[in-house]
Amino acid sequence: MPSINDLTDHQRVFAKRYFEIGNCAQAYRDTHPDFTGDEAIAANLGYQLKARIIAKVGYGEFLEFAGLTDAMLTNKLKDLVDSNDERVGLGATKLGMQLRGRLVEKSEVELSGKKPFTDILREQEEQAAKEQAENDKGE
Repeated sequence: MPSINDLTDHQRVFAKRYFEIGNCAQAYRDTHPDFTGDEAIAANLGYQLKARIIAKVGYGEFLEFAGLTDAMLTNKLKDLVDSNDERVGLGATKLGMQLRGRLVEKSEVELSGKKPFTDILREQEEQAAKEQAENDKGE
């Protein structure tokens, strides 16, 4: 698979500007100072350029160029899993399992006497809330 180094200088500058501002039309205008068309044309040309870049290097490489590496995403997900907010931690755990293909949606689980992971998470969340309520009463 080609890398970001296979892009032209112009394509790299556009991609960098796009990641800085998140707007294809503005990134196109900023990297084409002679452009005089309206917003719709700039947006169209910007989206086309972005699509050509992604087609050339792949979406994963495109995101890595933006700094969204697997390591960065893993660290961020770990921070969320370790969050003091239990709902955030459970949601991040579920997301991590979905991303790794290890979480099966409840609708896809055969009734084999085993509980789906989502039910276990919900029960744990309810138990934690119940224990917190009991601790609050005792204080």
